[in-house]
Amino acid sequence: YAGRFLGRYAQAKSSLTRIAAFLSSQSTWSNDATTRNQLAATGGPPQVVKQASFVVGNNSTHGSAAAFSSHGGDSMHSSIHSEPKTTSFVVSTFDFTVHKGEVLACCGPVGSGKSTLLQGLLGHLPAASETNMVDKRGSIAWVPQSPFILNTTVRDNILFGRPFLPQVYYAVVEACCLGPDLKSLGSTGDLTEIG
Repeated sequence: YAGRFLGRYAQAKSSLTRIAAFLSSQSTWSNDATTRNQLAATGGPPQVVKQASFVVGNNSTHGSAAAFSSHGGDSMHSSIHSEPKTTSFVVSTFDFTVHKGEVLACCGPVGSGKSTLLQGLLGHLPAASETNMVDKRGSIAWVPQSPFILNTTVRDNILFGRPFLPQVYYAVVEACCLGPDLKSLGSTGDLTEIG
C-alpha cells in the first residue's frame, strides 16, 4: 500500500503544480466578444507578424512581456512568470502575413520550432524583446499535439460524457477511420481501458 500511496502522491503533487502554474498565469487573450468583433470588422489581413522572436525557457536577459496590437492602436501586454530556469533559447525572426481564407503549412524536422512558432503567435511564449509585434484580428483556435485522454475506456473517451447512441457512435468511428484501430485492440475493442 505504501508504494501505491507514494506513486499517487507524486502524481497528485505534479498535477497540482501544473494546475497552480496555469491558474496563476495571466490570460494573454481577451475573451471580450466586443473586442473580437471590433478586430474582425476592421478588415485587412487577420494575422501579421513582423520581426517576431520568441523565448523558450526563461532567461533574465530577455523581456518577459509579449506585445499584441489591435488596429485601434491599443496594445495589450502580458507577462509570463515562472520559476527561473537555467536554459533558454530564442526562436527568431519571423515575418509573414496570413490573409482571410488562406491556408498555410508549417513544415520542418523535429525540433525545428514549428510548435514554438504557433505558441508564440498565441501569446503562450514571451517575446524576445518589447518591440516584437504580433497583430491579430478575430479568433485563433489551437489544438496541441498532446492528446487529453481520460482514464477510462476508448468508448468513453470518444463519447466524452455524451450518451451512447449506437447509430451516431459508429458513424463517427467510421468517419474518423477508427475501425482498424479498434479491431487491433482485440476482443475488448472500444471497451479497452486506456489512460
